Amino acid sequence: MRRKQVPCILSVLIVVVLVVLVACASGPHKSVLRIQPDPGKISITREDAAKAYDKAVDTGTDMGFKVIEASRAEGTIEFHRVRSTDMVPETITVNILNKGAVADVNIAYESPRPIPDSTLKEFTDKLSEKLSYRPARARAPVSSPGQRGMKTSGTGFVVLLKNSNVRTEPSARSEVITTLRKGEKLVKIGDTGSCVNVRLPSGETGWILKSLVKGAD
Repeated sequence: MRRKQVPCILSVLIVVVLVVLVACASGPHKSVLRIQPDPGKISITREDAAKAYDKAVDTGTDMGFKVIEASRAEGTIEFHRVRSTDMVPETITVNILNKGAVADVNIAYESPRPIPDSTLKEFTDKLSEKLSYRPARARAPVSSPGQRGMKTSGTGFVVLLKNSNVRTEPSARSEVITTLRKGEKLVKIGDTGSCVNVRLPSGETGWILKSLVKGAD
């Protein structure tokens, strides 16, 4: 009788181990990031949601993930990669939910052998850093040795064209702070080359091409 019981006990243990493994692999691990409106705004705009979408894509690709499925209109991205350390597949799904006053970035992580405190945490931390990055928008500009010939004034400008971009630096490769409509008013606080350093109605500062505003030298 004792010999017959041994296989039964082993089979029960195997089942228990399988259940534990399935439990570990099932149920995605989740985290949430909340996006607040920029200073001077009362709600999250489509542009804000689009920026969050792009930064989520950048975060995934920076970590070696490939975009499997994505929809900018729905604010969803699905990433996949094979973990280099042990060749285990990992999936991250991002969903950006615009609630008006705020937006939630929901992140779900799944893997047969998940390491949420590593993969999920790294993705969340990297994306959080990208989303919260505000490069000197609301501070008064400080002249640097590299910005020779810069002039300063308090001249008022009017935007001449719709969809005119204001950037963090006087370069077409720098990050877009916001996109202005025709007729919006700005204050010139400096200029260099083909760009003007301006203050927005919200108090933020940035750079815009002289050709896009009226009154530039």
